[in-house]
Amino acid sequence: MADQGASSRVREVGFLDGVRYLRRPTSGPAVIFVHGFCGSGDLFDVLFDSEALGDFDLIAVDLPGHGGSVGSSGREGLEPDQYFVGAQLRGVASLVEDKPTLWVGWSLGAIPIAEFLTQDAGVNSCGVNLVGPSFAVGNKKAVERSGEAFSASLRSMLSAERSVSADTLLEFARVVCSKDLPLFRLALVGGASLTPLAVRRATLSRDVDVEDFYRQLQLPLLITLGGSDRVMDFSPAIEMVGVGSSTASLSVYPGVGHSVFAEDTERYCSELAEFVEFAIDRARS
Repeated sequence: MADQGASSRVREVGFLDGVRYLRRPTSGPAVIFVHGFCGSGDLFDVLFDSEALGDFDLIAVDLPGHGGSVGSSGREGLEPDQYFVGAQLRGVASLVEDKPTLWVGWSLGAIPIAEFLTQDAGVNSCGVNLVGPSFAVGNKKAVERSGEAFSASLRSMLSAERSVSADTLLEFARVVCSKDLPLFRLALVGGASLTPLAVRRATLSRDVDVEDFYRQLQLPLLITLGGSDRVMDFSPAIEMVGVGSSTASLSVYPGVGHSVFAEDTERYCSELAEFVEFAIDRARS
């Protein structure tokens, strides 16, 4: 594919339907990034200067209640279905119109993408990349698959007494990002601090399981895992690829934690670019 935007690294920031988004526009295919628990679209900014992704129209979202999105004030008593739901992606999806669009879901971001793809056939989706995916929330499966370190951190993140303490936020960042990346960890702390306690609790109180959706997905699926991830047990994700699916592939990064795209940015961007090209070619065939 010819380079359509590698020379332009201008970010746009906008709001649609209460969702703040960060965009590095080009005329090429679109890649939409969806963050995980207590995250924000700004965490993907590390990818926006990538030469490997220079051809693509990159968009990263702040789901409602997170980052700079409307509704971030948070109040007790909010309904669980107000957060991390597929309908919240419709506004940003309208930005790309008929462009081939690949979705990237980091951790819990796998859930709203699955719901959006189930509900909305109006987008020219060509594939999905899941990075350290969480397929379930608010149920026994989600609890059983959480790593010990992350479970301990999560208890503090949901505690009225400890949720905003510096120690709690720093430990959350250390668990999510295994490598010593001060700026990225600081961004994790910032994103978590902007997510109100009520939003955190509401997000995790939904009872959702999208594992079967991804097992049956007909679009190309790339599952990206860190070999030293302390957040999730990824045996089910590995098994999902191992059953012989013609649409799913697996990429494991030795020595890397949950924040694969930040901990090994060069390799991740190269693989993502190749996967986008593969997904587009497959859609055309």
